[in-house]
Amino acid sequence: GPVTVSSNDVTAFTRCVGNFNDAFTKRGNRTILAPMDYAIVLGWKALMMPLFAGELECDLLKLVHLSNAFEMVDNATPIREGDVVSTETKVTAIVNQESGKRVRVEGHILRDAQPVMKVASEFFVRGAYTDHTAAFESVKEPAMEVSLTSVKDVAVLMSKKWFQPCDESLKMLNSKLRFKVESTSHFKEGGVVSGIAVSGDVELVSKSSKPIKVARVSFDDATARKNPVVEYLKRQDRKSTRLNSSHITI
Repeated sequence: GPVTVSSNDVTAFTRCVGNFNDAFTKRGNRTILAPMDYAIVLGWKALMMPLFAGELECDLLKLVHLSNAFEMVDNATPIREGDVVSTETKVTAIVNQESGKRVRVEGHILRDAQPVMKVASEFFVRGAYTDHTAAFESVKEPAMEVSLTSVKDVAVLMSKKWFQPCDESLKMLNSKLRFKVESTSHFKEGGVVSGIAVSGDVELVSKSSKPIKVARVSFDDATARKNPVVEYLKRQDRKSTRLNSSHITI
């Protein structure tokens, strides 16, 4: 449930980890900030809860905690004393390995129902696991931009079944599109990919206005071994790099 950030809790945490930055130190009546790694205090219960799900088959006595990661959401202000926050998480990877199972849990810390920080923890459960039907990994791909500088560029993109324009009449020649997608790979025995799904949004990028959503990406193939969306975007990125590198300033 919701948790109120208190100066006493922040101070206790920073003393414990040896962080004496002045921004996190209470002085008089000023409101203190919470360091980024304080997110583990706020989100730990939510990060751990998915491990108790029966379908994960996790023996918690064999559980090893591998890592934590924190990242501020773009344009969000730091968490501070008095904030009321909550945490939402989900399992984003279950990967069977030779000596056990790797599990990744990711989520957001919310303030006023808006995400302010991304949190993630990875765990390893020792043992032998043979149920591969639940093995998967979801990855939020880096945002990639595609410049459509020719009729051929537009035609190639429009030929992709996974590219679904919001408006078929939209003129895309000489435009720049930003792709924000998430890929999910499913695995069978031996860690072999047994299916791929990709979904996300495509935005029209303009210097004079905010990005506008112009299309969706939707790909789901239970027999796919390679990711056609990411492969296309990487090819376009290499093409853009070659074009840019041809301009030399002396």
